[in-house]
Amino acid sequence: MVKTNNIKDNLAIDYEDYRSNRSIIIINIKGIIDSLNFFEFKNAVQEIISQNYKKLLFNCQELDNVSSTGVGVFVSIYKSLKEQKGDMIMLSIKPQIYNIFHTLGFSKLLKFRNNSTSALSELSI
Repeated sequence: MVKTNNIKDNLAIDYEDYRSNRSIIIINIKGIIDSLNFFEFKNAVQEIISQNYKKLLFNCQELDNVSSTGVGVFVSIYKSLKEQKGDMIMLSIKPQIYNIFHTLGFSKLLKFRNNSTSALSELSI
């Protein structure tokens, strides 16, 4: 079942369980993550994690932009998941957005994949 959360005018997420594996959730991001909505985005993701999801696949195909504050939210989520023996993967991120993560020095910390099948397989381990 797909659930939708319209965070602000310029950002929405929808999410659903990955098949029968209740520990993996796919989160589709639409819009931008910036200093005006990062707090709400982080809270929405933390609410998802609190439902015992430890492995997150962020589908970034419709993520149009992310500020350095938004990058910080992803790093914070990653660290939180690692403390809980979880993981996350950023899927289908646009090159210009990947460059923001790279410029800020987080392209080696976070996992970026272009293929959903391999990303889901990696999270299933």
